[in-house]
Amino acid sequence: MDFAGWLQVATVVVAMGAAVIALAIATTDRRHAAAVALADRRAAAEREILALKLDAAIKLAANLAQGGSADRQESSRMGAEALALITVLGREYVPRQWEKRVGSAGDLDDAADDLEREEWVRHKIEAGLAVQKIADRLELLGRESGR
Repeated sequence: MDFAGWLQVATVVVAMGAAVIALAIATTDRRHAAAVALADRRAAAEREILALKLDAAIKLAANLAQGGSADRQESSRMGAEALALITVLGREYVPRQWEKRVGSAGDLDDAADDLEREEWVRHKIEAGLAVQKIADRLELLGRESGR
């Protein structure tokens, strides 16, 4: 084989080496981009959850700052709103109010199924459980997006 042949072989070997290096760099770049995207999704989910909880905390603070109402219906509405907001905020943010007003979900599940309670009370409890389950699911999605 003459010099031109060896030069062609060397060129092919160098080109193959460059292709392998390019593939390795592309793979590393894809992994890095995926990691950055995952971190961005997690941060966005956490911000969204915190924004929802901040909104609930502001509404709860305003509700409780009103100090109640002489009107029985308005007082009842304010209490129901406070309960829903406490449920959204959860034990982490309002632990004393949570324990006093919500308790454990197991107790509430039993109460929602208790046929000795009036139907409207069971429906009220079930609605509160729905809020709690949705809030819990949002929290879980925020944590899962970080995997």
